[in-house]
Amino acid sequence: MYSSCVHAEKLTDEDLMMRLRKGDESALALLVERYQNDLFRFCLYYVREIEQAKEMAQETFLRVFVARDRFDTSRRFRPWVLCIARNLCLNELKRRKTVSMESLESYASAARDALSGVLSQSAEDMPDAQLIAAERR
Repeated sequence: MYSSCVHAEKLTDEDLMMRLRKGDESALALLVERYQNDLFRFCLYYVREIEQAKEMAQETFLRVFVARDRFDTSRRFRPWVLCIARNLCLNELKRRKTVSMESLESYASAARDALSGVLSQSAEDMPDAQLIAAERR
């Protein structure tokens, strides 16, 4: 057991990706062990929410597994995995912005409708002379 732990520590991230491509899922477990804290902090920097950062880090590892055959083993693993995480975080921020804008638009529409109702009700209660004066302003 000890010798396999020492051996695993000597493997580079790129070696682990080659093993993962060959079907060794324990290689993914080692990559997760090596990168989970860094990825969590990286994602937290972007999304600013602990639970969301955990989810983004987990999704990153899922994407690594799915895209394992597309990884170029002549390149470094760390920039590749951080790029995946960054893209996921940016997509999440775009999604939030879209949801936020949609909710603001519905709020503004409801506010306009309410204000319109109040204004028309106020106009009905005004005497004609006051109504004409209010329209001139």
